[in-house]
Amino acid sequence: MLKNLGLLLALGSALLRADIIALDPGSRDPNLISFDPHVLGWEFTISQTITVTQLGVFDADGDGLMASHAVGLWSSTGNLLTSSTIPAGTVAGLMDGFRYESIASIVLNPGTYVIGAFYDQGNDELVAFASNFATASPVTFVKNRTTSTQISGLVFPPDTFRVQDPGYFGPNFQFTTPEPSALLLCGAGLLALANLLRGRGGVR
Repeated sequence: MLKNLGLLLALGSALLRADIIALDPGSRDPNLISFDPHVLGWEFTISQTITVTQLGVFDADGDGLMASHAVGLWSSTGNLLTSSTIPAGTVAGLMDGFRYESIASIVLNPGTYVIGAFYDQGNDELVAFASNFATASPVTFVKNRTTSTQISGLVFPPDTFRVQDPGYFGPNFQFTTPEPSALLLCGAGLLALANLLRGRGGVR
């Protein structure tokens, strides 16, 4: 009985922890950013609470990044919520065209947010002018974000270049959100465990 309860709880926990990639850029035709250094990224909304677990950046050919990239996640007003640096080369894990680094998990409540990555002059490529991109629920793309002046590091990107629609898909992130089935499994397991302990006279 205890073994079955353990399996039930483990399965529910695994479902709760399954990471979801926020954005699929669709077309993976990269564009080289060759002008002054900028932070490039995109604005998005979420309709339910999520937990961000990883930040990443696009690796055009999947053969390693030419340079390291600082990636940041901000509130809509420019408050930096979390950041990470994706190292050059192939150190960071590759998944669906992006290299990711784990971060200390951060909970985002429904609202508007901005993700951006610092691109120095003439290094790695990103996806722009994407036509068939998609976001994972409950994430919804809003518009591209960039800095309009030359910078030297990671800062909030306050501007939008309409000519570059729909977005600068260099940075990306992964997140978790409790699935109803996972909550039911965990709840059922905990309820069964409580009943078992009560039947045995409680915990000694």
